[in-house]
Amino acid sequence: MTKMSVHAFTALLGILMMSQSSAVRAATVSLADSDFAAADWAALILMDTTPGSTLVVTAGQAVSGGNPGAYRSLTQHSNSPVGTAVNLVSGHLFLGQGYQPAVAGAISSLDVSFDGISIGSSAGAVAYAAFVRQDGRDFVSGGGQALNGAGWVALDFSALTADAFSAITTAGFDTALHPDFSATGAPVAFGFAALNGTFGDSTNVGGVDNWQVTIRGAQSVPLPGTAILLSGALLALCTRHRRAQLAG
Repeated sequence: MTKMSVHAFTALLGILMMSQSSAVRAATVSLADSDFAAADWAALILMDTTPGSTLVVTAGQAVSGGNPGAYRSLTQHSNSPVGTAVNLVSGHLFLGQGYQPAVAGAISSLDVSFDGISIGSSAGAVAYAAFVRQDGRDFVSGGGQALNGAGWVALDFSALTADAFSAITTAGFDTALHPDFSATGAPVAFGFAALNGTFGDSTNVGGVDNWQVTIRGAQSVPLPGTAILLSGALLALCTRHRRAQLAG
């Protein structure tokens, strides 16, 4: 083999390896929103333990005051007897795009990040978590809070696997129930949850900006058999070429 043959073979292998990198990168999908148009989001009541279920959730786009610009504002108002502690959870679901594991592949983990704020909440803060909905069930994971007067707080929930999520049921949080991130799982929708523990006549005002979810595939794409064979052939070719040089 000539030196040119070795170079040509190396170039061919390089092209194959570059195509591999592209395939691995394609296994990552990102969703994001920093405008929060009303048509792109839905507000859901996920948990309300007040007697008589008095929780009222209002949410929508605030065109200014975000971090920066527009953001999604939200208010959770409830009325329970003084001294009776209650749990309030609202889910805010992104309608712009979801993910279908049966089409795009299994999910290994999620990275979720956004900025949260509490604006004069009766409870003194608003807590936030990652939120997914699948097949009519609601799941939350992680948790961080924004205190009154603290301004915008960066919240980051990384490497969330299916087991990191707990289902919300009529009985509360069920840590034994998780979403199905496998390739046979139903379509998944994403968002964030707002949580308050409070009592009495309680109005809790918050907001979210710069929401982003990164969906990571279950595994990186393996090196194809053809490329493996070419790798071995290239090694043998280079060895033979080197021996020929030494013999000459």
